[in-house]
Amino acid sequence: MPSLVQCRRREGLSVSDALLQSSRPKRHLLLVEDDARLRQVLAGFLEESGVRVTCAGSLAEGRAQIGRQSFDAFVLDVGLPDGNGLALLQSVRPECVLVISASPYRAGYAEFGVRHFLEKPLDLDHLAQAVERLFVEAAEDGREPGSAGAGPRLQRPRVALYSHDTMGLGHLRRNLLVAQALAAPPLEADVLMIAGVHEAQWFMTPPRVDCLTLPALKKSVDGTYGSRRLGVSLSKLINLRASVIRAALEEFDPAVLIVDNVPRGAVRELEPALRMLRSRGRTRCVLGLRDIADDPDAVHREWGLAMNDEVIRAYYDQIWVYGDKAVYDRVRDDRLAADVAAKARYIGYLDQKARLDVPNAKAAAQLAVTLADAKGPLVLCLLGGGQDGERLAQSFALAEFPPGATGMILTGPYLPPQVQEELSHLARARSDLRVIDFVLEPALLVQRAQRIVSMGGYNTVLELLSYNKRALVVPRVVPRREQLIRAELFRKMELIDMLHPDAVSPRAISEWLSQDAGPPPNAGDRIDFKALDRLPDLLEELLRSDAARAEPNISALPAS
Repeated sequence: MPSLVQCRRREGLSVSDALLQSSRPKRHLLLVEDDARLRQVLAGFLEESGVRVTCAGSLAEGRAQIGRQSFDAFVLDVGLPDGNGLALLQSVRPECVLVISASPYRAGYAEFGVRHFLEKPLDLDHLAQAVERLFVEAAEDGREPGSAGAGPRLQRPRVALYSHDTMGLGHLRRNLLVAQALAAPPLEADVLMIAGVHEAQWFMTPPRVDCLTLPALKKSVDGTYGSRRLGVSLSKLINLRASVIRAALEEFDPAVLIVDNVPRGAVRELEPALRMLRSRGRTRCVLGLRDIADDPDAVHREWGLAMNDEVIRAYYDQIWVYGDKAVYDRVRDDRLAADVAAKARYIGYLDQKARLDVPNAKAAAQLAVTLADAKGPLVLCLLGGGQDGERLAQSFALAEFPPGATGMILTGPYLPPQVQEELSHLARARSDLRVIDFVLEPALLVQRAQRIVSMGGYNTVLELLSYNKRALVVPRVVPRREQLIRAELFRKMELIDMLHPDAVSPRAISEWLSQDAGPPPNAGDRIDFKALDRLPDLLEELLRSDAARAEPNISALPAS
């Protein structure tokens, strides 16, 4: 059949002969081809070459075989009587697929993660070489025999977590806790964190968690973006980050991607990766939202301009709100569209005490050195990332501490250098003040402190509540009012005290520190702290769900 196969052999030992003579166990291949005569020729040739072949003549038969058996590789025809063969990519690993087609549409197939393509009519030696490459790559990647199909991806699922980290360390620290919960028993997921600051490498991560750090992007107080370190334009930096994100997710092939806070990523850098994952159809996408974003009217305007509802409809399967609906109903107050709101689940707040479940000898040693000469009770000032904590830090450094107490300022890595130097100068002038810029585990300091003055970021406030600390929160009010709203809510619940940033001064902090107030109420009795306990079940439920995944968008591809 010259129009279908070129039965041509080269002199010497061909790749097919090498396959036949190999002593390795037979690999199992699924051949999906609707032409019966061609299917018979190809199957016979591959069987003679030492490959175990199962055949299917249609999309339905291919799906049935994938459901019944395990395979190491796939040869897929595109033009099938009941649909496009690429629809099977939602059930198999695309890097294990060889596409055969009469149409030379290589670029389109590559968009779905397919690396191997042969144009009809087929050269049998080229076919043998391509199939051998599939098996060699499987061995190099360390894939177990029979693992090319998607299968029941609940044993050690792969999970990717993205945070843009353009202002402070809050997004990163939230994702660290989520990663820890998913990597722990019983789920024991393999977790790849994609983070936007190099400080991500400083934090202790549990087994089965690793981190890819992007070139740093910063967001200024006025809301504009720019490069934090590299001397490149914003557009070049975003293109670089977007390319890295897409490539990482394409190779890691996660069962679930969890995106922190921004549906499209910073400056829409996630869009190429989201399109790729949706076209492949094997990754569920979750948008993780903190309890509060901003003033509801501002959020409604911002989401409308960013077309976030449309993005969530197109790419996201669920929304997880890291908060308690009884404290703040973000879905209602931000006026999410009804179909988008239907994807939302309030999963509770993240209990920050769980960070100490990961043994960290270096952090403990660092704490011992940090507190070596500290006397009496510890009063602590927390600035988050430090980017906008100048006024609070200066006021705390000039405040009067309770008799015998030691004051300590944890500035964060982004406090301006000149302010850091000013604070160090003040600390050298008084024996009861220490200034440090970073610790490996802030929770150890929070646990030790008697009183805490802090800014109002999500993770910082939850640390105060998790450890039931008497705290004075000085929230940020620009560029967002998120911290102010959160602080006011918890102040009304009598869980913290609050000082508006316009009123912050050494005297105000001194007066608060001098108050003889007892411990605050147990926050765990008043708000839901069960998010980390729920995460494994939520993920398994998502993976087991019968909700239809979007099939690859193959409408633009040729049908033959």
